[in-house]
Amino acid sequence: GINEYFAAKYKTVRHTMNVYLKISSMKGLGYINGTFKAKPAAAQALDGSLGVLFVGHLIPPYAQQNVKYPFDADDDVVEHQRLIHFTIDGVWFVNLRSGEILSKTWSVKRY
Repeated sequence: GINEYFAAKYKTVRHTMNVYLKISSMKGLGYINGTFKAKPAAAQALDGSLGVLFVGHLIPPYAQQNVKYPFDADDDVVEHQRLIHFTIDGVWFVNLRSGEILSKTWSVKRY
């Protein structure tokens, strides 16, 4: 099978599983910008516990599967991809320890 082919060609084959959000509202190149204000002591207390939540909903076709095979002689990774079709309604900064929502302020910037 495919593993034997790549194993013979590349010696070792690594399989990875990656899940990607395919965000319909991010057509073209862009980035999401979010901010929140915190005093220095509060910001230091967030070390290791700052999280970002993408709030939204699934849209058709909901999910797709794809496999990306190595095409370069130096590449030895077979990447199994799951694409989740998603539209963003909000981006929240949260404290992962306490669950406190720190900010719901965000915007989308286009290049």
